[in-house]
Amino acid sequence: MQTVETTVTPIAFRMRLADHADREKATTWIEFELPYSKMTRGSGTPVASLDKLPILKAQVVALENARAALGAEIDRLERL
Repeated sequence: MQTVETTVTPIAFRMRLADHADREKATTWIEFELPYSKMTRGSGTPVASLDKLPILKAQVVALENARAALGAEIDRLERL
């Protein structure tokens, strides 16, 4: 998977990942939106301001949050 789109809005950070950069060739997509108020660093520390983070660091923080959310959902479904 690779990042094919990143959108920064006044209230949230959005990312789209795909298995191929060419939309015509991509078969798998993941999209997510993360409100800034919910973004935390790996240690659980809230992100005070994305304005002060370089875009690549913000992408890493967003992906870490998405990974944690997906892991929690996988765990929940496995317990059913």
